[in-house]
Amino acid sequence: MLNIFLESNILIDHFCFAGEHFCSSELIKKIPNSSEFKAWTSDYILSETLGKMKDIYEEKKGLKGALRETIPKSDISKMVQILEDFKRTPNLDTMKAEIDSKAVYEKVRDLCIETKDAPVVLSVLELQEKLRRQVKLVTADMKLFVRAKKNLRTLHPSFHLHKCPSNCKTYYFCKNRDRYTSPF
Repeated sequence: MLNIFLESNILIDHFCFAGEHFCSSELIKKIPNSSEFKAWTSDYILSETLGKMKDIYEEKKGLKGALRETIPKSDISKMVQILEDFKRTPNLDTMKAEIDSKAVYEKVRDLCIETKDAPVVLSVLELQEKLRRQVKLVTADMKLFVRAKKNLRTLHPSFHLHKCPSNCKTYYFCKNRDRYTSPF
Protein backbone atom coordinates (compact mmCIF):
# COMPACT_ATOMS: atom_id res chain seq x y z
CA MET A 1 0.00 0.00 0.00
CA LEU A 2 1.25 3.44 -0.93
CA ASN A 3 1.68 6.03 1.84
CA ILE A 4 0.91 9.58 0.76
CA PHE A 5 1.34 12.86 2.64
CA LEU A 6 -1.10 15.65 1.78
CA GLU A 7 0.34 19.15 1.57
CA SER A 8 -1.83 22.17 2.44
CA ASN A 9 -2.54 23.21 -1.16
CA ILE A 10 -4.41 19.93 -1.69
CA LEU A 11 -6.65 20.64 1.32
CA ILE A 12 -7.13 24.30 0.37
CA ASP A 13 -8.05 23.34 -3.20
CA HIS A 14 -10.63 20.88 -1.86
CA PHE A 15 -12.19 22.96 0.92
CA CYS A 16 -12.10 26.38 -0.77
CA PHE A 17 -12.16 25.68 -4.51
CA ALA A 18 -13.74 22.21 -4.80
CA GLY A 19 -15.47 22.83 -8.12
CA GLU A 20 -12.35 24.29 -9.68
CA HIS A 21 -9.62 21.90 -8.58
CA PHE A 22 -10.90 18.53 -9.66
CA CYS A 23 -7.76 16.49 -8.96
CA SER A 24 -7.42 17.55 -5.31
CA SER A 25 -11.12 17.12 -4.57
CA GLU A 26 -11.31 13.72 -6.18
CA LEU A 27 -8.25 12.60 -4.22
CA ILE A 28 -9.77 13.78 -0.90
CA LYS A 29 -13.03 12.00 -1.74
CA LYS A 30 -11.17 8.78 -2.50
CA ILE A 31 -9.27 8.60 0.82
CA PRO A 32 -11.92 6.90 3.02
CA ASN A 33 -12.38 3.89 0.73
CA SER A 34 -8.97 3.54 -0.88
CA SER A 35 -7.24 0.19 -0.75
CA GLU A 36 -4.43 1.63 -2.91
CA PHE A 37 -3.07 4.20 -0.46
CA LYS A 38 -3.00 5.39 3.14
CA ALA A 39 -3.15 9.18 3.59
CA TRP A 40 -1.26 11.27 6.12
CA THR A 41 -1.04 14.93 7.01
CA SER A 42 0.21 16.91 10.00
CA ASP A 43 -1.08 19.34 12.58
CA TYR A 44 1.13 21.96 10.90
CA ILE A 45 -0.65 21.42 7.57
CA LEU A 46 -4.08 21.72 9.19
CA SER A 47 -3.05 25.00 10.87
CA GLU A 48 -1.76 26.39 7.58
CA THR A 49 -4.99 25.31 5.86
CA LEU A 50 -7.13 27.06 8.50
CA GLY A 51 -5.10 30.26 8.08
CA LYS A 52 -5.54 30.14 4.31
CA MET A 53 -9.27 29.45 4.64
CA LYS A 54 -9.56 32.57 6.80
CA ASP A 55 -7.55 34.61 4.24
CA ILE A 56 -9.79 33.46 1.40
CA TYR A 57 -12.91 34.29 3.44
CA GLU A 58 -11.64 37.82 4.10
CA GLU A 59 -10.72 38.27 0.45
CA LYS A 60 -14.15 37.12 -0.75
CA LYS A 61 -15.85 39.50 1.70
CA GLY A 62 -13.63 42.42 0.65
CA LEU A 63 -11.97 42.54 4.07
CA LYS A 64 -8.42 41.73 3.02
CA GLY A 65 -5.92 43.92 4.83
CA ALA A 66 -8.21 44.85 7.71
CA LEU A 67 -6.22 45.22 10.91
CA ARG A 68 -8.95 44.11 13.28
CA GLU A 69 -10.68 40.73 13.58
CA THR A 70 -13.15 40.61 10.70
CA ILE A 71 -14.47 37.07 10.68
CA PRO A 72 -17.43 36.22 12.91
CA LYS A 73 -16.56 33.59 15.52
CA SER A 74 -19.37 31.40 14.20
CA ASP A 75 -17.72 31.29 10.75
CA ILE A 76 -14.32 30.49 12.27
CA SER A 77 -15.99 27.70 14.26
CA LYS A 78 -17.42 26.31 11.01
CA MET A 79 -13.95 26.32 9.41
CA VAL A 80 -12.46 24.57 12.45
CA GLN A 81 -15.27 22.01 12.37
CA ILE A 82 -14.57 21.26 8.69
CA LEU A 83 -10.96 20.45 9.56
CA GLU A 84 -11.94 18.49 12.70
CA ASP A 85 -14.32 16.39 10.60
CA PHE A 86 -11.60 15.90 7.99
CA LYS A 87 -9.21 14.63 10.70
CA ARG A 88 -11.72 11.85 11.44
CA THR A 89 -11.68 10.64 7.82
CA PRO A 90 -11.13 6.88 7.66
CA ASN A 91 -7.76 5.93 6.15
CA LEU A 92 -6.24 9.30 7.15
CA ASP A 93 -3.86 9.90 10.05
CA THR A 94 -2.62 13.22 11.36
CA MET A 95 0.89 13.31 12.78
CA LYS A 96 2.29 15.81 15.24
CA ALA A 97 5.17 17.46 13.44
CA GLU A 98 8.41 17.65 15.44
CA ILE A 99 10.12 20.50 13.63
CA ASP A 100 13.56 21.81 14.54
CA SER A 101 14.35 25.38 13.40
CA LYS A 102 17.89 24.41 12.37
CA ALA A 103 16.52 21.60 10.19
CA VAL A 104 14.07 24.07 8.58
CA TYR A 105 16.97 26.40 7.77
CA GLU A 106 18.98 23.53 6.24
CA LYS A 107 16.07 22.38 4.04
CA VAL A 108 15.44 25.93 2.81
CA ARG A 109 19.15 26.24 2.01
CA ASP A 110 19.62 22.78 0.48
CA LEU A 111 16.43 22.53 -1.57
CA CYS A 112 15.91 26.24 -2.28
CA ILE A 113 12.30 25.97 -1.12
CA GLU A 114 10.11 28.44 0.75
CA THR A 115 10.33 28.45 4.54
CA LYS A 116 6.69 27.34 4.84
CA ASP A 117 7.49 24.24 2.74
CA ALA A 118 10.47 23.05 4.79
CA PRO A 119 8.33 21.63 7.65
CA VAL A 120 6.33 19.72 5.04
CA VAL A 121 9.44 18.04 3.65
CA LEU A 122 10.74 17.39 7.17
CA SER A 123 7.41 15.86 8.21
CA VAL A 124 7.45 13.48 5.25
CA LEU A 125 11.04 12.45 6.02
CA GLU A 126 10.16 11.96 9.71
CA LEU A 127 7.13 9.86 8.77
CA GLN A 128 9.22 7.71 6.42
CA GLU A 129 11.67 7.05 9.21
CA LYS A 130 8.89 6.22 11.65
CA LEU A 131 7.06 3.89 9.23
CA ARG A 132 10.27 2.51 7.67
CA ARG A 133 8.49 2.79 4.35
CA GLN A 134 8.49 5.30 1.55
CA VAL A 135 6.00 8.16 1.84
CA LYS A 136 5.20 10.27 -1.21
CA LEU A 137 4.41 13.97 -0.93
CA VAL A 138 1.25 14.98 -2.82
CA THR A 139 1.39 18.63 -3.88
CA ALA A 140 0.06 20.84 -6.66
CA ASP A 141 2.85 23.37 -6.02
CA MET A 142 5.08 22.68 -9.00
CA LYS A 143 8.13 24.36 -7.46
CA LEU A 144 7.90 22.20 -4.35
CA PHE A 145 6.98 19.20 -6.52
CA VAL A 146 10.30 19.47 -8.40
CA ARG A 147 12.62 20.72 -5.67
CA ALA A 148 11.54 18.24 -2.97
CA LYS A 149 12.49 15.38 -5.30
CA LYS A 150 16.08 15.73 -4.08
CA ASN A 151 14.94 14.23 -0.75
CA LEU A 152 11.75 12.31 -1.41
CA ARG A 153 9.22 11.16 -3.98
CA THR A 154 6.48 13.58 -5.04
CA LEU A 155 3.11 13.12 -6.73
CA HIS A 156 0.65 15.51 -8.36
CA PRO A 157 -2.90 15.13 -6.95
CA SER A 158 -3.93 13.56 -10.25
CA PHE A 159 -1.83 10.47 -9.49
CA HIS A 160 -4.94 8.39 -8.78
CA LEU A 161 -6.56 9.36 -12.10
CA HIS A 162 -5.53 8.17 -15.53
CA LYS A 163 -4.73 11.78 -16.31
CA CYS A 164 -5.68 15.21 -15.07
CA PRO A 165 -8.93 16.31 -16.76
CA SER A 166 -8.80 19.42 -18.92
CA ASN A 167 -11.44 21.23 -16.81
CA CYS A 168 -9.18 21.15 -13.73
CA LYS A 169 -7.65 24.51 -12.75
CA THR A 170 -4.29 22.84 -12.14
CA TYR A 171 -4.36 21.15 -15.58
CA TYR A 172 -2.15 23.70 -17.31
CA PHE A 173 0.40 23.59 -14.50
CA CYS A 174 0.43 19.82 -14.28
CA LYS A 175 3.49 18.43 -15.99
CA ASN A 176 2.05 14.91 -15.55
CA ARG A 177 -1.29 15.51 -17.23
CA ASP A 178 -0.44 13.81 -20.53
CA ARG A 179 2.35 11.43 -19.60
CA TYR A 180 0.86 10.13 -16.40
CA THR A 181 2.18 6.89 -14.99
CA SER A 182 0.62 5.19 -12.00
CA PRO A 183 2.65 4.94 -8.78
CA PHE A 184 0.98 1.58 -8.00
